[in-house]
Amino acid sequence: FSDDGSIKETVVQSQFISPGDIIKLSGHMAAPVDLIIILTSMHSDGNKCYIETANIDGETNLKLREAPAMLMDCLGDRISAGIPVPEIFKGSIECQQPNKNIHTFIGTLHLDSSSEAIPLSAENLILRSCLFSNTDWGYGIAVYTGQETKIQMNNRHAASKMSTLEGYLNMAIIIIFWSQCILVSISVISIYIMGFNKFDSKLPYVYPNGEGSGSVLPLWLEQWIVFFLLYNNFIPISLYVTIELVNVGQASLIASDLLMYQEDL
Repeated sequence: FSDDGSIKETVVQSQFISPGDIIKLSGHMAAPVDLIIILTSMHSDGNKCYIETANIDGETNLKLREAPAMLMDCLGDRISAGIPVPEIFKGSIECQQPNKNIHTFIGTLHLDSSSEAIPLSAENLILRSCLFSNTDWGYGIAVYTGQETKIQMNNRHAASKMSTLEGYLNMAIIIIFWSQCILVSISVISIYIMGFNKFDSKLPYVYPNGEGSGSVLPLWLEQWIVFFLLYNNFIPISLYVTIELVNVGQASLIASDLLMYQEDL
């Protein structure tokens, strides 16, 4: 609203909408945020609107949403006029913390123009992605935006389709890897225990000058990498290929097994 109380509409992207902003829905459009409906074009018929929730629950039938009933009792003359005025929007909303339950909502609307607290429920809430239908226009107040909307909080990554055998295999590989690291560390420690870190006395045929390999790395780190490469076959990488070949072979045997075939089925 402008300073003189007239309506001032601005088109913005949904990412710039903040809780408390006034949202206008019109035509067959999707709600950009979770909002409380305040005023609709059906103000003389219960101040309600219709929405489609097919994008949320797959149901294509229209559902009814209506403005808080006490809003009509407190500001009936302004609601009946069907004109959005600051008096029916200025105030504050107390509601529960963002959650992913799409069927419940509890809150309270406190308007500056009314001394009574107006209770809010799920019947007053339009969720993000709901299609505004069969209603010319409607005004609401944004409650949850961005990642805090209920549909976004319900989004989660699909579980990986992994067999139990593959899970055991991955765990076995991790155990083998750490076992290899322990074995490599023991080998490096053995170099110092057995005195092979003294090049001139223990390894004159490898380092005739007694100066070592000339590596910029410390001896223990250099030898740790060397032993790790020497034990590279410790991890059975080909095991994954073997498992896949076994799966292909088992599938072929099952597909060609006539004893498993029943014509009646």
